[in-house]
Amino acid sequence: MRAISKSSCGRGDALSPRKNVFKGAAILSTGQGLGRILSFVRNLIVARLVTPEDFGIAATFAITVSVFEMISDLGSDKLIIQAKDGDNELLQATAQSWLFVRGLMAAIFIAGLAKPISRLFDVPEAQWAFMVLGLVPLMRGLAHLDRIRLQRGMRFGPQVAAEAGSQLVATLSAWPLAAWLGDYSAMLWLVILQAGSFAIISHAFALRRYRWAWDRGSAHRLVTFGWPLLVNGLLMFGILQGDRLVVGSMYSIRDLGLYSVAAALTMTPTMVLASLSTSLLLPLFSEVQDAPERLCRRYRLSVQLFSGLSGLTAVGFILAGQPLLVLFFGSAYEDAGTIIAALAIMQGARLLRIVPTVAAMARSDTSNSMMANLFRIAALPLALLAAWFHLPIFWIAVAGAAGELLGLLYSLSRLQRKQSLRVGIAIGPVLVTAACITGAFFLEPLVSHSIAKLIIALLVIGCVLLLGMSAFDESRSELRRAAYALLRYRPVLLKTQI
Repeated sequence: MRAISKSSCGRGDALSPRKNVFKGAAILSTGQGLGRILSFVRNLIVARLVTPEDFGIAATFAITVSVFEMISDLGSDKLIIQAKDGDNELLQATAQSWLFVRGLMAAIFIAGLAKPISRLFDVPEAQWAFMVLGLVPLMRGLAHLDRIRLQRGMRFGPQVAAEAGSQLVATLSAWPLAAWLGDYSAMLWLVILQAGSFAIISHAFALRRYRWAWDRGSAHRLVTFGWPLLVNGLLMFGILQGDRLVVGSMYSIRDLGLYSVAAALTMTPTMVLASLSTSLLLPLFSEVQDAPERLCRRYRLSVQLFSGLSGLTAVGFILAGQPLLVLFFGSAYEDAGTIIAALAIMQGARLLRIVPTVAAMARSDTSNSMMANLFRIAALPLALLAAWFHLPIFWIAVAGAAGELLGLLYSLSRLQRKQSLRVGIAIGPVLVTAACITGAFFLEPLVSHSIAKLIIALLVIGCVLLLGMSAFDESRSELRRAAYALLRYRPVLLKTQI
């Protein structure tokens, strides 16, 4: 990559495309984050109004839909963005046809397998609900792909409107529906409402007429492009839903309800941070992909910052997870606090994995994430073994945490082999994070009062942040720079307030 001249660092046109990409990615990731927060709020409302058993049945809906969607996802939306002729109407129409066929097939399979699915989860009374659940993939299959095509021109509004807007509709409907129905059926109608709203909003913001077509060449491209993504989708199902599938099929439905609320609480901030961070890190790493020293410096700083974020997340949930569960979901879910610590470590390791994954992606190594996910999936046999011996569900979460740590170690080692970014860069920050998490484990049993736990959690989180930021040269420099900037502009801020 050629050096950036002073003239290209001004306000000229050379910077505009990069700024547009960064702005567009920020808008898209913010929309995705908002959608996840709204989804969490919707689950929170339903969980407060139904029993853990009913919420466990509701959790099986997400597992079931995820199975059929992930085993048929050829990434047609990604092809439209990536392909040089992604604006081609025939390609888009073919992709829309495949989406509908995929949704129709999933709907038929879910409805046809409603009885064995309900028996798998030991909820025969919910057989009717699984039959109706087939409407969800069918409605999603009717969504317009113009919202995807418009992203080629950095127009992310339609996609954000469809994602966040449909979640908003479902969230606003959660309280009246759950209060009226009072059982798992409330979540069934909410996911159907969300899927229908998504499809409708996608058509409302489309510029092209919606149509179907079937071009053999385009269909072949879909399969060729999408089969690796299909494999990765299966891996992602194992990561995001595998542990819940084990709990739902081999433990009680109440255990699944408890596990699901704990997972939702710990996963939501992680997924929001992951969505935002990926959009921020990829342009930063890609900009210096051909300048090894600059890439190494940015990678080192990013590892340090994300180690701090990981420590904040894990320590916060270890110390304050149980009172937060009771605060958000109610005392009926208090028993879920026993698995919070293991889930917190799992999500902390997942956050740490973002940096090496994105750094590899910036150097065109898209296999880093897939191979690390294979190591993450290797933990599922451990979860099955724990379930076979009827161990508490805490050990299912421990197996997931072990898998995430294995995936992190592989991702770091592959990055060293393929991109010459040494594993040692991450060792120090990860050890600091591990020390903070270990300290939180020993501290948590010493405090029994919930309010005290919350206060201590805030204090420890602040100490973790300062320790993580000040222990290493790059992050300490950034901390000094931020403090200097704050002090420098303090009079201006005071004058503005006056």
